[in-house]
Amino acid sequence: MLASYTKIRSPYKNVYAYMGATVRYHIKNKMRKINSHSLSQYYHNTISYLNDAETIALGREIRDDYWQKYEPLHKEGYVRRFKETIGYHDEIASCSDMSNLDKIGPLQRLRFTDRFGVHSEIYRGRPEQSSGKGLIIIIHGRQSCPDYVMGLKKNYDPANQFGQRWMEHGYVVYAPQVDSLGRLGGFERLNYSGIGVDVARIIDLINHIDEIEDRNSPLIIAGFSYGAHIAEIVGILSRRVDAVLSIGGSSRGDFFERLSHRWYPACLQKKELNSFQSPAYQFYYNGSGIFKLLAPKPLVISVGTYDYGQEKYKHILETIEFYQKFGWKDRIRLNLFCGFHEVDVEGDYSALLELERNNVLEKVVLSRTREKAQDL
Repeated sequence: MLASYTKIRSPYKNVYAYMGATVRYHIKNKMRKINSHSLSQYYHNTISYLNDAETIALGREIRDDYWQKYEPLHKEGYVRRFKETIGYHDEIASCSDMSNLDKIGPLQRLRFTDRFGVHSEIYRGRPEQSSGKGLIIIIHGRQSCPDYVMGLKKNYDPANQFGQRWMEHGYVVYAPQVDSLGRLGGFERLNYSGIGVDVARIIDLINHIDEIEDRNSPLIIAGFSYGAHIAEIVGILSRRVDAVLSIGGSSRGDFFERLSHRWYPACLQKKELNSFQSPAYQFYYNGSGIFKLLAPKPLVISVGTYDYGQEKYKHILETIEFYQKFGWKDRIRLNLFCGFHEVDVEGDYSALLELERNNVLEKVVLSRTREKAQDL
């Protein structure tokens, strides 16, 4: 029972067994000193150990050692472990289908069927000019939906009219539906997590977009809050994505920073501290880890200065230094705006324009199309 709660492992495959063994060794030695005959005292002692400063330091050491030998140009093994950590795989082929439902002004409302046979609604909006500057997929946050993104609801939403504004800037916008509240279930039988299912559905959509849109157009994936989490993951896994816009994603902070500063205690409840991230994800990828795995893909980090957690600045700087270390400083841009957990479209657009002015996106698209031609 103790091992099942404390072993550092993937929730879907045991890919970190050697790291789990290290943790169990330290726990075993610690528990030898505890002479408890009470079950409640046993759990109390376990929780005390998990929140002990030495334990937190041990966890941080294991995580830092994991990234010590990481090479972003040879990351296949890391990406494979990452897929297993988030509960995603490609063993079910993408066989998506999309059909028109109706037209709402400049928007098309589409019905999308993913690899699981699940139907959802997607909005596609075109700019007024005949040809767009590029394609952008916008993923909503929790307790939201594509209708808010495209400005079809009047109630307040932090990302309200987000998609409309990008259309005004000349982009073809896709606004898909994700299951941010975890209402769909049963995918564990297929070895997918809730996050893995959302990632799969977005990748299915990208594969479909690639069949009907200009493949030479830059494809940007943008997400707010929970949507930023999905956008970052899809940016890692999809070669078709040319750039990632993470809005509010860096406010997740760092698991060990927040444990050590007593933002919350580690506990033995089955519900994770952050219910849309697995324990293994929090252990290895929160903070700058996810952005290291995303590199060298062009990245815009957007976050309000009053958004959750002050350690976000530390990890943003770590990410910038990582990009600079490998000669990719022109591939990362920031939009730090005076705000809370919300969207700043104009600042995000300005940051993306810097990537365009430096011909970064053009070079990435050219490299991608050349690779595609070689594969064919």
